Amino acid sequence: MRDTSEEFYTERLPDGRIAVFFRGKIPRHMQNRSRQARWDGKHYATLSTRVPVTTARRFARACQRDGVTVYAALKAFVEAGARRTQTTTRPPGTGGDLQTSSDSP
Repeated sequence: MRDTSEEFYTERLPDGRIAVFFRGKIPRHMQNRSRQARWDGKHYATLSTRVPVTTARRFARACQRDGVTVYAALKAFVEAGARRTQTTTRPPGTGGDLQTSSDSP
């Protein structure tokens, strides 16, 4: 029997994970966050890759030296690449697909 005196309670799921549940009306600040999360889900994507640990450490040290976070540096790199692909085209089959829908063939 679970304790029903708290707003939040946990239950162990059949696969062994622990889930947290909220009892009662959802507070306004939590509603706003879920609305924001839905908006983020529609308008943002997460990019990721795997690199060797030594490469990641070197990159993190370079970012620290330059006074930016790893995430800010990666975001700037991706955005610069996206801007470049909108202005640069390569003929198909010549070493990379840099054409975008805004480019003309």
